[in-house]
Amino acid sequence: MIDEYWAAFFGIRPEEMGAAGIRVLPHRRLEGYRGAWVFQRAALTIVSAPEDLCTAVEARMNGLDGDPLSDGWIQAAFDGVERVLGPAYNGYVEGPSFRPAPPSGARMLAESEWDALRTLAGACSGEEWEHSGVRVDDLTVGGERVTFGLFAGGTLAAAAQYWPDGPHAARAGVITHPAHRGRGFATAVRSAATEHFLQGGGVMLYQTLLSNRPGVAVAEALGYRRYAVHRAVRFR
Repeated sequence: MIDEYWAAFFGIRPEEMGAAGIRVLPHRRLEGYRGAWVFQRAALTIVSAPEDLCTAVEARMNGLDGDPLSDGWIQAAFDGVERVLGPAYNGYVEGPSFRPAPPSGARMLAESEWDALRTLAGACSGEEWEHSGVRVDDLTVGGERVTFGLFAGGTLAAAAQYWPDGPHAARAGVITHPAHRGRGFATAVRSAATEHFLQGGGVMLYQTLLSNRPGVAVAEALGYRRYAVHRAVRFR
């Protein structure tokens, strides 16, 4: 199922995700993004770029050596680079691979507890919150985002959210209060959110900076596996 997800993301056939080499493809799911993704999965590198730039990108790539995820390769392959983000970890878990954490008291948050989530957001830095993927600005009753939390001493110590991303997939994010880190709360809430989604089948996805080693470790302790690494390139 994970190959099907990423194949649809890039607009190719699932069996092509096991190929080797470098492919330049026009944006499919990234349509409208004025930038590029350099996505590396085993021996395959996919460069997703705006359709009107693909020919120029392919021409600039001819003769390039080295790692396509490196700063030097990216600067040589693209014109007008403003910022390069990542590398980012792209992980996933499906039902048979999931390893739930021990029971912890993590549970789905009620509407009456959304203010606690906003308080948690205020306790974290803006960059931490942005990278977590958890959001408070689009919470609605019956909305797409499902939020789990774990309280400690009346404070929301950690929260995890998931939201649909395709017919059989969801993405997840997690954040822990700065005063409650290192106590296993992130693992607990992520486990609860993952288990809830996987009861209906499908695949749960997780994306974070590869440098976020605690976040990656939490995910992989629950059975998430690394599928690919990518870097996002923003153009001027």
